Amino acid sequence: QQVNYMTDLSSWLKIYGYDVKHMLGSSYTRNMVYQPQAVVTSQQLAPDFGVMSGLQCIVDKVTNQFGSLDFVPQPLLKMESRTRNLLPRVAYRRSVFGEGLLISRSGGRALVSVVEGVNSVVQDVVTSVFNNSHFLDLHFTQHDQDLFYFVKDNALKLRDDLEELRRLGGMFNVSTHETADGKELRLHSADAVVSIRYGADPQQERHRL
Repeated sequence: QQVNYMTDLSSWLKIYGYDVKHMLGSSYTRNMVYQPQAVVTSQQLAPDFGVMSGLQCIVDKVTNQFGSLDFVPQPLLKMESRTRNLLPRVAYRRSVFGEGLLISRSGGRALVSVVEGVNSVVQDVVTSVFNNSHFLDLHFTQHDQDLFYFVKDNALKLRDDLEELRRLGGMFNVSTHETADGKELRLHSADAVVSIRYGADPQQERHRL
């Protein structure tokens, strides 16, 4: 089924019942005026091409220009391709930790699911650091970066997690921060910032954020 989209002024006018040809007197009255035509019965005398008066050509050109709506600016709306790639609309960014890895929230805790054989080093590090930690149900966006927040009960795990995260190489820029409420690890990438708080209460951290 062919869908006629409204991409120009004429198509919009047609929706409201306007037809420019019916609005021009010279257009709809022309069919009412008798216009005799000479008919040549002999095929030998008939020309190979039609003959039209030059004055009639000028009249038709002026009439068409008068009926056009060129004084209205062209719309900026463009017709999209019918074969659109819907993938960017589904996932226009890569996963924070790459392919083959999913961090979900179950009962307020982080549950790491992996696909074997894909980024084994990253999978081991993420599973060791994030699995069973408190995954806060908060998500923000700042400077075109997604912000995620995790909380760990044991403050002594910071050193072990820092050693594990160093195995990721240049995938993240890892930094430590001292706060009045405890210590924090931050992972920075081009698309996301991941925060891990140590020795803090998950509910208090959620209210603080």
